[in-house]
Amino acid sequence: MSQFSDSIESSLKLTINGQTHSVPGGNIKLCRLALETTGFNGEIEFWLSDEYGSDKLTQDFASEQLIKLQLSIKQYTYSQNLTPESISLTALVGRRSVYEQQYIELKDSKILYRKYWCEFSDVAQFLWRQHFPCLLYVDKSFKQLISDQQVNEIIIVFDWAGLEQTRPMICLGLGATRLCFYDFLLGYLAQNGVFWLYDYSNNSYVIRAKKVTPASWLSFIPDHIYGLKLRYDIPDVKTQDLLNGHSEQASTTEVKHNTLVKGIKNHRLIITPFAQTQKQQQNLQLKLAEPILGRLELGFKGFPLMVAVPGCGLIFDHSDFSHEGLYCQQSYRAIGCDILLTAIEQQGQHDLNQVFTQYQGHYHCHFEHKNDISAGPDCPLSPPCYVEGIIVSETGEKADKTYQYHHNETSQQMEYRINIPLWDQKIKLLFKPDFMPPHFYFPLYKGCRVLLEIDLFSARICRVLDWGARVFLDKQTEGNHLLFGKNEQDETSLSHVYEGNKPVLILKRVKVDDTEMVKLEEGKITFQTK
Repeated sequence: MSQFSDSIESSLKLTINGQTHSVPGGNIKLCRLALETTGFNGEIEFWLSDEYGSDKLTQDFASEQLIKLQLSIKQYTYSQNLTPESISLTALVGRRSVYEQQYIELKDSKILYRKYWCEFSDVAQFLWRQHFPCLLYVDKSFKQLISDQQVNEIIIVFDWAGLEQTRPMICLGLGATRLCFYDFLLGYLAQNGVFWLYDYSNNSYVIRAKKVTPASWLSFIPDHIYGLKLRYDIPDVKTQDLLNGHSEQASTTEVKHNTLVKGIKNHRLIITPFAQTQKQQQNLQLKLAEPILGRLELGFKGFPLMVAVPGCGLIFDHSDFSHEGLYCQQSYRAIGCDILLTAIEQQGQHDLNQVFTQYQGHYHCHFEHKNDISAGPDCPLSPPCYVEGIIVSETGEKADKTYQYHHNETSQQMEYRINIPLWDQKIKLLFKPDFMPPHFYFPLYKGCRVLLEIDLFSARICRVLDWGARVFLDKQTEGNHLLFGKNEQDETSLSHVYEGNKPVLILKRVKVDDTEMVKLEEGKITFQTK
C-alpha cells in the first residue's frame, strides 16, 4: 500500500460533561480512520503541553464520563484559489490512555507534556454494542421497537415500508443470548435485503430498502490516484430453490436458475401454510441472490482536495485515462475508506498548537459498481430465549381449570392466549397438541405454568412446569393419576395405585354432592353412587 507525504489541517474537540476541550491539528500525531457504509471507527493520538498548567483535559479525560469527539481533517494548502473538502466526524470515545512525560531534572519533577490516545466510533455503534435488551412488544411495529432504542444522539431516517407492519409479537432476548442490539439490527436488516447506512454529511443513519444513486460524483486525473485494481467475486454456480416443508402445502419452487453447473443447489427451507408468506420468501430470496459486480480499489497519491467517503460516486471521465481499461467510463459508489496519517515529527513540541503538520500516510478506497444492487452477507440472528408464561382463559370461575382458544381472522387458525408476567404482556400461540399424540385431547387450562421458547416473531411451548392441582400422589402409592374437569366440585379422577403391593384402579366422578366411584382391586370390584 503506497504512502504519501502531505500537509494536513485538522481540528479536534472533546466534550466531557458539558466542557469542551479543543486540540489544534499540529498536536495530532496519529489518526486512523476506517469508514464504512454502516458507520466508522478509528483512533487518534495527540500531545498537550502542561508547562504553564494549561492542560485542562487530564481530569475529565480520566473520568468515567462519556466523551464526545468531533474531528475534521482536510488537505492544507497555501493557495487562495483552492477550497479543500474536509472529512468531519462526530463520535463517542471508547478505550483511552494518557502518557505523562516527566522531567526529573526539573524542579518538582515537572510534567511538561502529556500524550493522549483514544479509540472512537460512530454513536450508534458505540452505544448499541453495549445494549442487550430483553423486551416484548405486542401488536407493535418494528419501527417502534427501533425508535424506542434511540437516544438523543442517534438520528435515524426510515425508508423501508417493511418496518411499518404491525406484528402480533416482537421479542428481543438479547440479554439472554448475549447478542448486542447493534449486531442484531444489522443482521436482521441484512437477512431482509435491507441496508443500514451512515450519512457522513448529516451525521445520521438511514434504513433503506435499496441502494440509491450517489448525490455527488468525484472525478480525478490519473496523477491523483494509483493502484487501480478490479476485484471479482467467486462465480455463482448454485440454483436457488425455496422448499416448503408444511405437510399440506409441501412444494419446491425454483427461485433462480443457474446454467453454469447443473445440480448445485441452495435450498431455503420454510414451513408455512400461507401462500402469501411463501411468495414473500420467494421475492426475498430472489433479491438476496443478486450477483456482486466487479469492485474497484484505488489509493490516492496525496490527501485529496475532494474527499471520498462511503456513499459518494466516482467516475473516470478524464481524457488521460486509458479507454482500454476495464474501469473506463464506468461509474462507482464508495463503500469503504481506510485512512492512516502518522506525523513525520512525533515529538510533542513540534508544530505544537499549529493548525497543521506534515504527515506520512495512505488513503485507500473501495468502490462498487453503481448498478450493483446486491445485498450484504446473510448474518445469523439471535438464537431463541426462554421465559415462563401462564395460560389465560376468561371462561368459568377464577379457580376453574377451563381452557379457551380464539379464532384468528387473518390466519384462520386457533390460538391460545398466554400471559408473560416478566413483561406483563399477553401473546398468542397456536392452539395445537404440542407433544401429545393425536389420540389425546388435553388442552392446557387456565393458570398452567409453561416454559416458552421465543424467537423474534413467534413462540412455542417447550414444557409444562407444574403438576396440576390435586393430581399429585404420595410416593408410597407408586401411582399414576389422570384428573379431568374444572375444580374439586366438578371433576373426574382416574388413578392407578398400589395398596399392600397390589394394584388398585379407581374411577371417581364428582359433581357437588353427587359422586360415583368404580374401584377394581384384588378379588373385588366396587360400584358406588351417592
